[in-house]
Amino acid sequence: MSAAGTAHPLAEIFPLMGAHELADLARDIEANGLREPIVVHRDGRIVDGRNRYRACRLLEIDDPPTRIFDGDDAELPAFVVSMNLRRRHLDESQRAMVAAKIATLKVGRPSEKAPIGAISQAQAAQLLNVSERSVDRAATVAKRGVAQLISKVIDGELSLNAAAKIARKPHEEQRKVIQLPTPAVARARAKAEGVAVAASDGKFYTDIDPAEQRRRQEADRVRLQFERALQTLAEMPTAPAAYVGAIPDFERETVEQHLAAAFAWLNDFAKEWHHGKERARAAR
Repeated sequence: MSAAGTAHPLAEIFPLMGAHELADLARDIEANGLREPIVVHRDGRIVDGRNRYRACRLLEIDDPPTRIFDGDDAELPAFVVSMNLRRRHLDESQRAMVAAKIATLKVGRPSEKAPIGAISQAQAAQLLNVSERSVDRAATVAKRGVAQLISKVIDGELSLNAAAKIARKPHEEQRKVIQLPTPAVARARAKAEGVAVAASDGKFYTDIDPAEQRRRQEADRVRLQFERALQTLAEMPTAPAAYVGAIPDFERETVEQHLAAAFAWLNDFAKEWHHGKERARAAR
């Protein structure tokens, strides 16, 4: 039987090769021949060898060698998974996404024939050697995640745990989060630039010394506190005279002490502020 080029639904759970990989495969087939025949179902659909079939078409080989899958339909999922895992190096997150897809796949043969039974999440987890919990998370990502999020897990750029958290957010927020660099990229950037970098897994990565990081965090806390205090003063709704008149006599000494300290601090801040502006101008 020759392959008609139509793939069986189970064969489509694994992504196709990209253009460069496909070209490499075609060159190998041209030089060494087709090492493994394309495996087809009894109805003619490809169950293993979609990429080999595409490479043969690039080489204008219209009738590549094939063999018929000789097991029964209940054995087909295990066969497809086994053949693909033998050729691919997938991490646990990627395998869980494949398992979730198998478990939700309505695997059927043409309508005039009996359908292949559905595969449970537990069976799919066993096939892909992952936990049922991982398959459940993968199902959440597949159901609630935007396409870009799903692709990042399938491509191995984002862990399943991180993706499952992101998938619970509204779609627009998901798209914003996944524009952030992957953890690996964030880690490299943090090391190169010496700054904390937010990553798509919701964490900050940094190569800064812990003591220096605490110092910066404390500086940020003080800065925010100061900015809020300035904003409060700038937005006071009543003229100063009203506040002066409202302060009771027994509090005036305390207020004077606070004013003296505040004026001294603001004076030092103003000097540093102007020096900073001058340094910035000089650096241009």
